[in-house]
Order: sequence, then structure tokens, then C-alpha cells
Amino acid sequence: MLNEVKIQMHKVGPVADDQAIVIDVDMGDLSAHLCPQYMSRIAKAFREAFPDVKAVLKGKNTAMHIRSRVAIASDLLNIREPVLRLATVMEQKLRVHDDDRGERGWANDEPMALFHRIKDEMEELLPLLVECKDCVPADFERLADRAILECADVAAFPMMIADILEEAKRAGE
Repeated sequence: MLNEVKIQMHKVGPVADDQAIVIDVDMGDLSAHLCPQYMSRIAKAFREAFPDVKAVLKGKNTAMHIRSRVAIASDLLNIREPVLRLATVMEQKLRVHDDDRGERGWANDEPMALFHRIKDEMEELLPLLVECKDCVPADFERLADRAILECADVAAFPMMIADILEEAKRAGE
């Protein structure tokens, strides 16, 4: 039974000329499997009430796992959940290199060099997909996780190319 839900909204300033809001939601002692359901309802209600406001929903219940946060963010941002899920994995992998190269460490790379890296990453992904297809059920989760990480590597390079091209367009304006 839901005893109490605490919701606090904080304005965090302009984001691309829109207002950004952080919504902190404390589900109290709500059962872990119900958190995503309630958070999703809160996200939908907020999006309907304030369609022009960008918001980030943060759950304080430690039982909420990344999948439920991605589902909620997907609702808020109107982005397909699989796209957001892969982007989340990609971001986690990119952050590993922030200390060495900075947040946009690819900014000075040549797009064609990045394109060739896509092919390299795809060659690393292929055997993992074959292994997933032919593995015993006990090994599937481990292999699928490795393949998903490799998918994030493949996807990162087109993102980098697109980012470099967008920056070049902005510089030409």
C-alpha cells in the first residue's frame, strides 16, 4: 500500500531556451515492483500538465533500477525506450574516457577515421551475436550483456560523426 509520495520540483535554469525542471520523487516504502508504475504515471501527468517544460524525473527509492528510470525518462522525453536504453549504455561507456579526452574527445577527429572505427566495432560485435544465437540458456545473459556493450560502441561512432558535422554547420552559420 502506498503510504506517502513526496514530490519536489526544482527549476534548474534554461535548457535550449526552455525551462528545465528536476522532479524528485520519494516513494517511501512502496514495493520495488510498483515504483516504475507510479513513476510512469507521475511522468505522464507532468508531461500532460506542462507540455512545454523539459523535466528530469529522479526516484529516491533505491530499489528502482536503471530500466525503470529509462522507461520513465522515455515517457518524459517522448523518446523510444530502446533508443534511450542504448544511449544510456553509450553514455556510460563514453564517460570512462572523459578524464583522458574530455567530454567531446572526438571533436578533433576526422569523420572518415571514425567511420572506419564503426567497421572495426561491427567486426567485434558479429562473433558475439553468433555466440548469443548458438549459446546455452545459462550463458545467454552474460553474452547478451557483452553484445549490448559492443552495440553501444558501434552506435557511438555515428553519434560522434553527427556531432562533428553539427558543430561544423554551426561554425558556418
